[in-house]
Amino acid sequence: MKTKNILLASIATISLIWLGFNYSYAMNGNGMWNWQWQWQQTWSMSLSKQQYNPSDLIVWIETQELSEAEKEMLYYGYSEESLAHDMYMYFYELYGVQVFKNISDSETEHKDAVKSLLDRYALEVPTWYGELTDEFDALKAEGSISLLKALEVWVKIEMLDIEDITETIKTTDNTDFKIIFTNIGWASYNHLRWFLSAINIAWLTTTIDYSEYLTSDEVNTKWGTLKYKMAEKLESEWVILPTQASSNSIKENCAKEEANKNQWQSMWNSSNANKWNWAVNSNFNSLKNKYKNTIDTRYTKTLSKMNNAELTNLVSKIDLLSKEIQTKNYTTITKQNYNAMLSVLRDLALEKISE
Repeated sequence: MKTKNILLASIATISLIWLGFNYSYAMNGNGMWNWQWQWQQTWSMSLSKQQYNPSDLIVWIETQELSEAEKEMLYYGYSEESLAHDMYMYFYELYGVQVFKNISDSETEHKDAVKSLLDRYALEVPTWYGELTDEFDALKAEGSISLLKALEVWVKIEMLDIEDITETIKTTDNTDFKIIFTNIGWASYNHLRWFLSAINIAWLTTTIDYSEYLTSDEVNTKWGTLKYKMAEKLESEWVILPTQASSNSIKENCAKEEANKNQWQSMWNSSNANKWNWAVNSNFNSLKNKYKNTIDTRYTKTLSKMNNAELTNLVSKIDLLSKEIQTKNYTTITKQNYNAMLSVLRDLALEKISE
């Protein structure tokens, strides 16, 4: 029974690694699947440029006099985004889970967004964590205990980021501040969703209460639909936002983007359906071949220690996992990778039963 549990835990770890693949895929594409994601890349790149080209967002807005408190807000905001970036890179190097690297890249965009304000007001760009130094060291030590702890640190950082951004926007009257930080804030909601999804996909359980920020349905929702969350939170606290940063404006833009995306997806589906079906079917076997040697080498010894009853139970567990994966809101290629790994392991178990 112990060997079976170890084996299932290993499957969970493998699955978590593929979360990073799932996230980066929608943004970049990869190998033979580039053609599948061409239309999604177009919209992802357009969205990224719209949200994270800070000079474009505030170029027509006049600068306003800064108070000392507002200067400190910028220093603190930049240090906080630097902390998030460096922390996630540390966890990526420690655990090798790609999703940490993907989100750390996004934090670079957040740093650039705050830097655009620092540059705009001719302020020094911090090279330190300042008052966050002790917190950085404490969270780093906590996340070094285990992968679950690292993911929980991620959740804590994003929730802290949302609260700090809320406070910044509530205490400034500068329009450019409100636009830049509202855009950073909705991305923090998206990052929070990804870390919670990572915990779920790895079959881990957290006791952190995130219900103030996201519902369980929102954790499993599409990427773009969280863009209004920061503005909605601020407006619920009676904060008046510039028109382009208001929740209504963001929702209208989301609806237009979704309509355009659906139109392109419909065109893509109609012209590439046969090619897609062929690619999906032929790729499954190549994925199995890709994982076979690694899984065979890693798990054959463990399987050999299990009796037929344990092996049969393991096959049943794999079948249940395969069915559960089909119900998840994953991309088709991600489901293919999960099921290819599980299929290889299932074949090995059946082979041991027949010996």
